[in-house]
Amino acid sequence: MPRRIALYDSCVLYPAPLRDLLVRLAGAGLVQARWTDEIHEEWIRSVLESRPDLSRERLERTRDLMNEHILGSVVIGYERHISSIVLPDADDRHVAAAAIEARAEVIVTVNLRDFPDTVLSGHGIRAVHPDDLVRQLLDEDEETVCAVVRRQRLDLTNPPQTIDQLLDTLAKQGLVNAVTRLRQFAEFCRWVASNWRFNPSIAWDYSARSQLCETYRPGCMTFGRNRQKATGRDDCTGAERGRPARHGSVTRAARSLFR
Repeated sequence: MPRRIALYDSCVLYPAPLRDLLVRLAGAGLVQARWTDEIHEEWIRSVLESRPDLSRERLERTRDLMNEHILGSVVIGYERHISSIVLPDADDRHVAAAAIEARAEVIVTVNLRDFPDTVLSGHGIRAVHPDDLVRQLLDEDEETVCAVVRRQRLDLTNPPQTIDQLLDTLAKQGLVNAVTRLRQFAEFCRWVASNWRFNPSIAWDYSARSQLCETYRPGCMTFGRNRQKATGRDDCTGAERGRPARHGSVTRAARSLFR
């Protein structure tokens, strides 16, 4: 199915870890990201104001890589819509105009009050917080989102970061609820590492399996025991014998964070 078109406001491109994640999610095909040269200029200017140690050339190189990585991301011809848009801050009109021109479904911004529904709804657009966007993507494809976060973590080499350190950073940048979801996968992997290593039989304890599956995927209480006897695999988890029971997509998602 076609992925939603999302116009990224400059405020979500200003913090480097958040920008990195949102661009990677687009690169993974989970969302069609859009921005403009004017939006680029806004976040670059903001970064230079707070980080005078960084050069404009370096940030413009980042901008160019974003444009190259996400083909078709730069919106042009949006200026014709600006005069007809009324927002609390007139300086934000170019963002809404670009969303209209791009036929975006959402504007991803932390400044939700700057883009009231009364203005955007007539164009079929909503303003959404990046936390809500990432949570929705987790609902739709948690395995790919976890793989994206894992790749982001592995690419952090100066200094390297653990998954907990990266999640702490993303939470501080506003992804509080999404990080809570992602931490469930981290805790699941720790549970597996602890219990499977020291007590392999727990993988076949029905009550423990039920509790684990219900904790991480509410409502999932079917384990396909007949198929398990015949094939050595579990309908709920797709897990091989000797591995803890788990809902298949959640197991794969958790592994995506750590493998």
